[in-house]
Amino acid sequence: MKNNDIKNITWKTVRSRLPFSGQTTIIMFIFAFVLISHFQCKVTNSSDSKWVIPLAMSIIYEGNTDLDEYKTIIEPGDYRVENVNGHLYSLYHLGVLLLVVPIIYCIDKALPIFSGVFLSDCNNKFFETLERFLASYFIALTAVFIYLIAIKMLNKKGPALFTVFVFSFCTSSWSTASRALWQHGPSMLMLTVCLYMIILAKDRPWLIQFMSIPLAYSYVIRPTNSISVIILTIYVLVQFRNYFTKFIFWGLLIAFPFCIYNLYVYGTLFTTYYKVEMIFTNKKFLSGALGILISPSRGLFIFTPVFLFSIYGMYITLKEKSTPTLNYFLVAIILLHSFVLFSYSNWWGGWSYGPRLFADMIPFFIYFLIPVNDRIFQFPGKTKKIIIFLYIFAVIHSFSIHYRGATNPCVLVWNNLPDDIDKNPERIWDWRDPQFLRGLNTPFSYR
Repeated sequence: MKNNDIKNITWKTVRSRLPFSGQTTIIMFIFAFVLISHFQCKVTNSSDSKWVIPLAMSIIYEGNTDLDEYKTIIEPGDYRVENVNGHLYSLYHLGVLLLVVPIIYCIDKALPIFSGVFLSDCNNKFFETLERFLASYFIALTAVFIYLIAIKMLNKKGPALFTVFVFSFCTSSWSTASRALWQHGPSMLMLTVCLYMIILAKDRPWLIQFMSIPLAYSYVIRPTNSISVIILTIYVLVQFRNYFTKFIFWGLLIAFPFCIYNLYVYGTLFTTYYKVEMIFTNKKFLSGALGILISPSRGLFIFTPVFLFSIYGMYITLKEKSTPTLNYFLVAIILLHSFVLFSYSNWWGGWSYGPRLFADMIPFFIYFLIPVNDRIFQFPGKTKKIIIFLYIFAVIHSFSIHYRGATNPCVLVWNNLPDDIDKNPERIWDWRDPQFLRGLNTPFSYR
């Protein structure tokens, strides 16, 4: 090679010949960093999700979706299990389960030493570790799509990466969704994929038809996502009418098997968990609204004050004449979702940490935070300094609270000491013993 040829080789040329592009490297880094950092946090809150992994093993080994083989270790009155025609089934649907079965199958084949454990001891520590890994995996995937959305909207890596940081470490995605196989992690993943596909459809409209697949599956995972299904379906009808029939067709590929399974196993289209009667049962609507939003132990804006800037993001985008139509629909989803939570009798979310029931809306709150991250330095004079200070404070505060939820088991003890939160939900208003401070200087500290 001649000297002139060597001089003509630039870093850009070398990078173009590498196996991974710069964008791919960033995506791989985001996935790996979020997965590892979430997984290594030792707090595991497996309550509703206790039977997900045993049920996955039931599918792999038994070829069925019942829990009959575990009847000797299922405690009488377990709220997660229901008896249907003499067989034991999980109260919750198969939405999360079907996503983890392929992964668990591969793990089981790679580590056959654990095969006996799955069918003998559902309290084994390996279960907790595996569940936390799978939950962290879903959050890491969601973080990747959050980045893709932000970079598509802004075309700026700095604000996009900061958006990923806020999602991953300043919200309930860290303190709740990655602590166990709650429905929230997979639910957020599906809704985030929907958002990304809508944004891509701006340049490639034909993609919108396939958005109905993750959208429909989000409902299979969690029934409150019916709001997103209805509103975003209307959005497609309004904005992409030419593809609406195909959109419905692809959604039916999810809806049809869901209905057939329910009819075959339960004899009804909608199981107990999916019935509307579970909402609109709160006689103290205002109390539920205030509790979910501003109470010291469940308030969304107490645990995640950075979302106050998401509200501001809604304001600055909706007042613009050129704002995307999508923004109006997303605001409608958040408002209707909030209304449903306010009207739910168990609005505090049971034994959990912070505003768990709002976790599914995190992708939409983050979406409205993206323009704020882009414009935060554009305010004039002293206003810019004040806004930046408040924003940094909100981010640090949100990070600190969700860090405690992910790393300190004392915050979970708060749910049943000094008494059961489900029997005494008024405790969420006790500023002398807020959940996020349990283990520091509270009278019921267990270090």
